[in-house]
Amino acid sequence: MLINGSDHTPINRVLSTMLIDGSDLTPIDRVLSNIVYHSLGRKLTREGRVVLLLKKELRKQILQCRKEIPVDMRAEKSKRIVDHLLQSSLYQEARFVFSFVPFGDEVNIRPVLEQAVQVGKRLAIPKTLSSPRELVLYPFEGWDQLIAGVYGILEPDPEKGTVVDPADIDLILMPGVAFDRQGGRLGYGGGYYDRFLASLPQLPPLLAPCFTEQMVEQVPTEGHDIQVDMLITDEEIMECAKSRSNKL
Repeated sequence: MLINGSDHTPINRVLSTMLIDGSDLTPIDRVLSNIVYHSLGRKLTREGRVVLLLKKELRKQILQCRKEIPVDMRAEKSKRIVDHLLQSSLYQEARFVFSFVPFGDEVNIRPVLEQAVQVGKRLAIPKTLSSPRELVLYPFEGWDQLIAGVYGILEPDPEKGTVVDPADIDLILMPGVAFDRQGGRLGYGGGYYDRFLASLPQLPPLLAPCFTEQMVEQVPTEGHDIQVDMLITDEEIMECAKSRSNKL
């Protein structure tokens, strides 16, 4: 099966390893459709089921790849990414930033959060609600305000802050598993950021910090997926909306 006319993309290499026959609905399709219908409240077309399978497999591969980056190398890569992020015009011009809090083997952008507070930017971070599945924003002023959330990720303590209106956000730092040079993003599969972005009256610039190891030729996407505007890796700054990249 070919995606976009090529049989050599990472997507098709992943797809070629899956046993998807020519029938309209295979047993794995039925199971997947039921899971998606009950968790997301929507049914999928056969094409949508294939994309979801592709996302699942790619997510597994890239998470393993990221996990295998040596700790000292990950720290050095994170430092380079942070340096470039702090120097970017998107960050420097932003007055109100919404950022994820790094967890596990993600890019360590803690220095960005700390610098934002030091220079007087407004900064918000998310609290993840499992029911309903949504993000609620709280101000960030220091690490002592945070507690471990349902996934073990540091989150705001609701008793130490008030909910923030996201209307004035002018930059979002996006987490993710895999990205491509067109701004395609593969998240962790919960759909939290997709729903949050869809709820905004106006979408601010989206900037994603990631390791070079997280870059792929093409991220499998669906119609509701939103592309990021800029990617900052340990080797490049990519302005995805303008389809150009600047070598560092």
